Parts: sequence; structure tokens; C-alpha cells
Amino acid sequence: MPCTAANNFFPDYATLPRADVVYFCSPNNPTGATATREQLTSLVNTCRERGSILVFDAAYAPFVRDPTVPKSVYEIPGAKEVAIEVCSFSKYA
Repeated sequence: MPCTAANNFFPDYATLPRADVVYFCSPNNPTGATATREQLTSLVNTCRERGSILVFDAAYAPFVRDPTVPKSVYEIPGAKEVAIEVCSFSKYA
């Protein structure tokens, strides 16, 4: 799954095969890329449509300073239906 500067380090989940569980970390380490509200909305909607569980790793959320960028996936409508938010299994920023 390509995550490069060309796609702003955000994979196009809609083009990937369905998965039971989708793991996503934002902000991302090591790039520091942070998913926008629109990107997270698209990801949540894709998981809802496919019946996938979204595991959202928010370990680096304390570093988000832009008020327009969600710190939690639960800021996205519909996320409570499909998402489990964790703060990493090994660290918290």
C-alpha cells in the first residue's frame, strides 16, 4: 500500500481489497503526516460500507496543533460504529 509524498502519505483505502480490520495511525511516524478531516471521513465511510473494523492509533495526537485536524477518530461522524481508538501498544507521546 503506497504511502508517499505523491499521495500525501495517505493510502487510497477505497482501491484496496476489503479487510476485516484496518489499522491507521495519525499523525504518522516517521513522516509526521496527519490525516485531514476529509481523509478520515473517507476512511470511516469506507469501513462502514465494507463492514470493516477501524483500529485508529492516536499515539501522537498530542503533537497535533492545527485545530482543523482531528486528534481523535471519534470527531468523525459514524466512527463510533466502526472504530476502536488506541494510543499505541508501546508508547504514548
